[in-house]
Amino acid sequence: LMDAAGSLPPKNMFNSSGRATPDVAALGEGFQVIMNGSPTSVGGTSAATPTFSAVVSLLNEAREQKGMGKLGNLNQFIYKHPEAFTDIVKGTDKISRYGGTFPYGFDCRKGWDPVTGFGTPAFAKLLAAVTE
Repeated sequence: LMDAAGSLPPKNMFNSSGRATPDVAALGEGFQVIMNGSPTSVGGTSAATPTFSAVVSLLNEAREQKGMGKLGNLNQFIYKHPEAFTDIVKGTDKISRYGGTFPYGFDCRKGWDPVTGFGTPAFAKLLAAVTE
């Protein structure tokens, strides 16, 4: 995190001594859902979180078929296998959902960053790692 010091918000706007999030990311734009009986597009965390959860469900199914237990808490696994994610190195969270910009925020960078964590899941690599 401190490698990105030039782009950090003022210290009073985030907890620099606590645990940072996220651990991972997923593309979450343009998801179609039914709201009040009509299709509508949603995005952001409300789309990315169930996407990643579905990936984990598929990984657990593959483990079950091999007689292995469920993954459970993923943090140790994620930090042990950063190669199982596509690192996002370009981007920022200084953009509002309506296209405006914010003066503060974080930028993507090589390795873990506070915008995309370790990156997006690379399913084949994740599958290999969880079934080894």
